[in-house]
Amino acid sequence: MLERFLHQNGLRNIFERDAAGWPPICFAAMSNNVVVLEALLDRKVDINQATTKPATEVNLPAKLTALGIASLMRNNEAVELLLCARAHVNYKDGYGGNALHIACAGDNPHAVRLLCHARANVNQQCMPGSSPLMLSCACGSRRAMKEMLTLNPDLSLRHCLHVALMFAGGGSADLVSVLLEARANVNEQFRVDIREPGWWLLMNGMGVRHRVSPSRLTLLAYHHYDATPLMFSILSGSLDSVSSLLSARARVDIQNYRKSTASDLARQMLAPSWLIEACSTKGEQDTETLAESDMFSI
Repeated sequence: MLERFLHQNGLRNIFERDAAGWPPICFAAMSNNVVVLEALLDRKVDINQATTKPATEVNLPAKLTALGIASLMRNNEAVELLLCARAHVNYKDGYGGNALHIACAGDNPHAVRLLCHARANVNQQCMPGSSPLMLSCACGSRRAMKEMLTLNPDLSLRHCLHVALMFAGGGSADLVSVLLEARANVNEQFRVDIREPGWWLLMNGMGVRHRVSPSRLTLLAYHHYDATPLMFSILSGSLDSVSSLLSARARVDIQNYRKSTASDLARQMLAPSWLIEACSTKGEQDTETLAESDMFSI
């Protein structure tokens, strides 16, 4: 069985890698081939062997272990076997993340549960400074995010609303609802400084780029400092999240670093009139009515 598997993947022995830097154990994890995994482990193959090259076409880093690959692919039988064989749960991939980051990116709640029980570091950070929970927000991985919050109720929710609204696109409304239920601060203002170099460089780099090559994302970066989740919702075009934020008593009078309110940004984005009115400080009663009605035409 093992020899046939190696032949099918163009490998001559258990120590050879393919041209992309993948060892046999990673191929077995990707295909959830538990029989081959057991055979490789019986032959004392290093369980923490990792890929050597990034897969840029699918945005995967180098240094992915079999455990990370199985977690990403939702091959949970392989995950269980590798954990039983004591795979390193906090092995750092090329982005600095661990297998829990990969499970969150792949929206694999079962692997999240297994890895947390195996004491994976829930606070380890990958580029640009994201915890596993934050990465689940960025990837729109609602099931993994809920599992993380259930297993680790004391996790920091700092920036989670902002990240969900910035990166999760059309899935952000569901994520926002879950985060609000977990008591994320609806009026948190986004602040990063040079002590968080990954986020600082990303946001300020995109802010500078806005002056020469503007886009929706660079506009958000230009206005990011001190911006609230409501502002991020408007700037990212996630208008279906506005209702949830207003219902949670999102303030409309807060200004970001550039002295803009949510209403100012809504006007700049040429948002619908109902949204501009909802974000206006002059009509708090109208805002509450709109939030309670929860009926928007987008």
